Amino acid sequence: MDETKQTTGAAVPTATKKKKTFAEQDQEQMNLVGEVDKCIRTLEQSAEALTLVAKRDVTLTTLAEGKAWIAAYQASFTVREQKLGAITEKTALVSSGWEGIKDGLTEFRETVRLAFPKDKAAQQALGATGKVPQDQEKFLILVRACAATAKTPGYAEKLVQKGYDSDAFENLVEDFASNRAALAATNQSAQGATAQRTADFKAVQSWSQSFYRALKLALKNRPDLLGPLGL
Repeated sequence: MDETKQTTGAAVPTATKKKKTFAEQDQEQMNLVGEVDKCIRTLEQSAEALTLVAKRDVTLTTLAEGKAWIAAYQASFTVREQKLGAITEKTALVSSGWEGIKDGLTEFRETVRLAFPKDKAAQQALGATGKVPQDQEKFLILVRACAATAKTPGYAEKLVQKGYDSDAFENLVEDFASNRAALAATNQSAQGATAQRTADFKAVQSWSQSFYRALKLALKNRPDLLGPLGL
């Protein structure tokens, strides 16, 4: 029997290409840019190679252009890293603030029940009854309403007597809202920084393709010069 025609009847598993992580993609970019930079700097040190590649219109001006693209990429890469660091910092602030404001509302509601143990109308007016919304926007609306109502005569005095600190409670709310807004703005800024870094990387990539092509043509008979350039 012709073994080349045998089949098992079993489906052949298709290899799934693993998606690269953002860190791996960043590293690939840095590696490529680093190789281009090294090639340029090595070429600058070889008078013989410079003379030969000049015939393919690769001059010191060309190399300066490449270094400018690399510098732009490195700058945008640094800006993006700074933005990502700021996101991590602000995310932590928002997270801790969210827990703090939830604890603050819990304490406020307990204080209301302590100040008005039998007054269901007061408890309801001050937001000390019913379920607490999980949605942050609705939660903030509830907390701000509670804080505003707690300032009204008839409620304020009794709440203060039971230890309620209106300034501390309101500061929790506004600090959280401020940090959350700052996080949203930083996220948007980081997206712009990422887009700029990607554009700068593509510029280096595009420039290097033409650059490498010219070098290979100019030095095709000089492997001793191509080798040090990484080609």
